[in-house]
Amino acid sequence: MEFFEHPLIKAQSIEKRAYQERLINSVLRKGSTLVVAPTALGKTIIAAVLAAHFLGKGKNVLMVAPTKPLAMQHQKTLKKVLNIPKSEIVLITGAKAPKQRYLLYKKARVISATPQCIENDIKQKLIDLSKIGLCIFDEAHRAVGNYSYVFIARKFKEQGSSLLLGLTASPGHEKERIAEICNNLGIKNIEIVTLEDEDVKPYISEIKLEWRKVELPEEFKQIKKALTDFIRENASKLKELSVTKA
Repeated sequence: MEFFEHPLIKAQSIEKRAYQERLINSVLRKGSTLVVAPTALGKTIIAAVLAAHFLGKGKNVLMVAPTKPLAMQHQKTLKKVLNIPKSEIVLITGAKAPKQRYLLYKKARVISATPQCIENDIKQKLIDLSKIGLCIFDEAHRAVGNYSYVFIARKFKEQGSSLLLGLTASPGHEKERIAEICNNLGIKNIEIVTLEDEDVKPYISEIKLEWRKVELPEEFKQIKKALTDFIRENASKLKELSVTKA
């Protein structure tokens, strides 16, 4: 078994997988990237290896996630694999007062945070984005409309010196939505990984399914009948109005 080797990655802490190495090299070569990959393929590990690369260049790293539990999970993973003092990998959420957050930013090299909190701290000038070389957006498909990801990415684009990495398992099927996400994050490069890729297959365990039919409880049957009747009644009305032929 091979492992990623870097002075800022703990020895034998990250198994080297071909598809992850391919994605990491692509990001470093092409710049800001949206990585689309199924759940459980280790997108956070890709982020961690890239974080080590930027930390080695004297830049800080910011990783934003939609919820506090996710941000906490990322902080835990980064502490586990990055070879820097754990005190320099901080969690930023609204649970901490602005003064506390300001002090944490001063000592942090890696920040795991919720986006709303980062948006507020940018507006209040508590965080210096110029020190951040890599910003990672977990669940990047949320970067639409007025979501905080859009604001944060715009501020990074204005300063123009940071690499932005979007991670998602479900960007949507419409080209327009994917284009909107990439535009909002200032991303031109898209890397898509599937379970059918040759360099992914060796790491996927075969899933065995066994289907078992069960009898629904009487209460469930009544609910099912009520829903079916409701749908049929409305479908008939739509047909009468020539809205649908079905």
